[in-house]
Amino acid sequence: MSEPALKYGLGFTELYERDGLTTLDREFVAHLAAGDVALHDRLMAARVDVDAVERKTESELIVDLAPHVGASLDVMERESKRMRGARPFVFTNLRVGQGIDAIASFIERAGGLGSA
Repeated sequence: MSEPALKYGLGFTELYERDGLTTLDREFVAHLAAGDVALHDRLMAARVDVDAVERKTESELIVDLAPHVGASLDVMERESKRMRGARPFVFTNLRVGQGIDAIASFIERAGGLGSA
């Protein structure tokens, strides 16, 4: 069975090699620079001193990069359900307040903080 081809002349086995990852990174950075200069600049600035990047800034950067790497909330939800089983989880977007009510309700319920 042959290995599926990826973009940029890469195969899956090359993703386990430094040269393959370097190629993938170079292509991703070029893609980002061509499509979103401000986001590219934020990524490059964060790479200068990774340990100096605040957690909130790092999280925002990851969220903003997600569409550029093909991240899918549908896939993440399916995988979360598979991995967590019956245990709860909530997707949030704190920038717009999405999911906060669900988290607050869970804390009230699980912590016995609800109204009597």
